[in-house]
Amino acid sequence: MNLDILRANGIRFYKDAEDLLLKCSEEEIKYIVEYSKRYSILVLDRSKIINILEKRAELVEVVNRKQILARDIEEDIKVRKYENPLKIVGNIDNFVNLYRSRYMKISKLFPPEINDEYVDIDDYHDLDNIKRKVQVIGMIFRKNISKEGNLVLDLEISNRNYDDFGIRRFVIKKDDPLFEKRNTLLEDDVIRVKAEWLGNIGIVKDIEYPDVSRQILAKKTEYDVGILYISDLHFGSKHTNKRKIYKVIDFLKYNERASFIKYLVIIGDNVEGIGIYPEQEKELEITEIDKQYKLFMDFIESLPDHVIPIFIPGNHDATMRNEPNYIILKDLVDRYKYSLPNPVYVDIHGVKHLIYHGTSLDSYINTIPGMSYQDGGKAAIEMIKRRHLSSILNGNPVAPFDDDMLVIDDLPHVLPLGHIHKRFHIKYKGMYIINPGTFQDQTPFQKKVNLNPDVGYGYILNLRNMELLSVTF
Repeated sequence: MNLDILRANGIRFYKDAEDLLLKCSEEEIKYIVEYSKRYSILVLDRSKIINILEKRAELVEVVNRKQILARDIEEDIKVRKYENPLKIVGNIDNFVNLYRSRYMKISKLFPPEINDEYVDIDDYHDLDNIKRKVQVIGMIFRKNISKEGNLVLDLEISNRNYDDFGIRRFVIKKDDPLFEKRNTLLEDDVIRVKAEWLGNIGIVKDIEYPDVSRQILAKKTEYDVGILYISDLHFGSKHTNKRKIYKVIDFLKYNERASFIKYLVIIGDNVEGIGIYPEQEKELEITEIDKQYKLFMDFIESLPDHVIPIFIPGNHDATMRNEPNYIILKDLVDRYKYSLPNPVYVDIHGVKHLIYHGTSLDSYINTIPGMSYQDGGKAAIEMIKRRHLSSILNGNPVAPFDDDMLVIDDLPHVLPLGHIHKRFHIKYKGMYIINPGTFQDQTPFQKKVNLNPDVGYGYILNLRNMELLSVTF
């Protein structure tokens, strides 16, 4: 019957195409006829038929996708919960436990390595009075330059049970290419060192960070599911660009490009806050914190019903200053189940997010040579390499919980950041690292330091094909 339809329409075909045509459905044959007439194709061979059927499949996919709108997609969100203590004592033991937790968790993230040349040492006692090539995992306790000009690293190393720690000294010779790392190796970094151990000191031959050892691949959805990422709204500031903020609402309600967007992720600094920096009151349009959050809540409630908001606090929000941050005070935003802590792991349709406001970006940019606010993605990669969101001592304030919850113990598919008011997106070993910028125009302080913020942008991720799109409001 299929062949008769073709013949009736004056379309001939080669012998090698018959078996393929016989397997086609009636709808596929009708499409082949329509396509052949449109492009004046009189004779079909096997490759031409395959090409036509592929074009039909693409068309069917587009039609089906347009029929599945965000309002028809079921919510699929899983949040990793942390059991934080209710208060922080902040004594010496808390800080010791925090750093030992960091060491223990990160040391387990290094990929296994089989190297017959180096003996793997996992107990600092085993380094006593031996002479051989070794590799060890340690935390940089102290670094300095010796009188001879060499880089000296004192590494803190545990025993096998992580309940006893000792210091062992390693040296990078000034004429070794590794010496170039002297400004990027930071105190409290957890590193793996390969060295020639001389009995009481090690001559370093190589250094590794835990980093990412494989491509991060996300499971894709069968149909279009969109996530819009924005950050740093700063409601209550004289410099908040409310016109661009409300363009986000218009976009989600009326723009056809947004019909598949199911989720809105807001990456902190939802309001300007009060008392965040000296003389801030001069730059406030609204001086009461509850009224600032009233504006934020009005924005959230203006979203289309099918768009699910997910938001975390930033350093301007009403929560504890030290990271990790609790959720925003419930009296201010008590109606939303996805008001979450900072940072937080969230799976959205199986795509793993580690949402973090990114306050520590300041520390990485100001500490590591070659970093800048104009290229914040480089600083974000330093976080990933170290597998820690805020590893720099005397940088971003960290709460001394016994469990270091800022360790990146589970690699995400997407790391959304904010804070620095500069947008970037990079793909690092399969992982998206994004920062959509801000909705706050340039402040007097930013003008002083020549920082021009990127105002009124967002990123959209389509979970069907993991394509990232930029949007301007």
